[in-house]
Amino acid sequence: MALVALGELLRSAKSPRTVVDQVLVAALAVSAAERGNVQIREPTGELRIAAQRGFAREFLDHFAVVDDDGSACGRAAEKAAQTVIVDVNEDPGFEPHRSIAAASGFRAVVSTPLITDSGLVGMVSTHFPRPHRPSAQELRSLQQLGNIAGVALSQFSARELSALATADGDLGERNEPLASPALWSPALEDFRRATLDDRDGSDFFALTVEVADVFELAGAGVSLADGEAMRTVAAQSERAAAMGLIQQQSGVGPCVDSQRTARPVLVNDLADHPRKWREFTKVAATVGVVSVASIPIRLGGVGLGVLDLYHDSQHRWTIQEVRLADRLARMAASYAFELHRARRRATHLQRALDSRIVIEQAKGMLAERMGITIDAAFGRLRAHARDNNTPLRAVADAVVHRELEPGTGSEP
Repeated sequence: MALVALGELLRSAKSPRTVVDQVLVAALAVSAAERGNVQIREPTGELRIAAQRGFAREFLDHFAVVDDDGSACGRAAEKAAQTVIVDVNEDPGFEPHRSIAAASGFRAVVSTPLITDSGLVGMVSTHFPRPHRPSAQELRSLQQLGNIAGVALSQFSARELSALATADGDLGERNEPLASPALWSPALEDFRRATLDDRDGSDFFALTVEVADVFELAGAGVSLADGEAMRTVAAQSERAAAMGLIQQQSGVGPCVDSQRTARPVLVNDLADHPRKWREFTKVAATVGVVSVASIPIRLGGVGLGVLDLYHDSQHRWTIQEVRLADRLARMAASYAFELHRARRRATHLQRALDSRIVIEQAKGMLAERMGITIDAAFGRLRAHARDNNTPLRAVADAVVHRELEPGTGSEP
């Protein structure tokens, strides 16, 4: 489709979803690329994926939120100018992202800003499996596409554009809220459940203490999604604990709204919203909370929970504060998740070691009892486990406790 005709089509689009989908299709056609994505720029400055083609979950998790200048799209956003990385393996600045590029099968990338009269609204990027130096015509066409897309997107509100980037999805799919259970991986679900069961919330408590100090807050807390409800897992003060508890019990409040919409909820003065969250507002008045900011905690592009910030006086939350709180929350969540995985690996390794010790002990005892070699004893253990569909560890335990002698029919 000619870009002029595409421009006419996009100007009449009824939804931003139509625009980003068509822009991605056009960019892939112009570049003869098989992989690409469109990102929307949030009011806080980050780029979030709104549409994509050709990428697996690993890529989408890694680039779920971009707010640095190392990636091609990050550089393009920083300079509001088209950026070309001919070979990611030869580009020093791209080094932090090389492993994900290799896993995703691309060596080159071209990122083109989507521009309006007001500035940058998004980014379209095309990716190539081999080093690629685009022609001048290709670059001009992509720039023209970026300008067309910017004009088309300018007719929609910031809220409508942000809604596109609440989650990633294949081309043409409508994005679901970040909290959608379908987006959870088994590892994330295991982490969430383990954190909910950890009553002292130690992995997130440090975050609440840090943000309370950085922002000079009256309190800070972290709540995680527990089905449709929210449960407080860490609170820096009794005041923050009370605010988290009322939202947990009533099922309403800025924290709940933030998790449901996957958007920050900023309230400069709760007195301006006396009827919105009645029970929450009553408790806030009792404990001296006047202003609140609820910031979604994202892990790999998925909404894990919410970080709540509380002031004891009126406070106008700035974009800089929201961005910093978001970064601290994502860093804390990433650290807690990696720590959880390390603990799980350590537990699995210890179990494997314990099993090996028991099995070695059973081999020795069986060999001694039956006057056979160690290898022959191990063969009998494995044969019994296989014939009786029983774990080898369980058979070894029975031998060690003298409840079983494989091959003799001696069983309790």
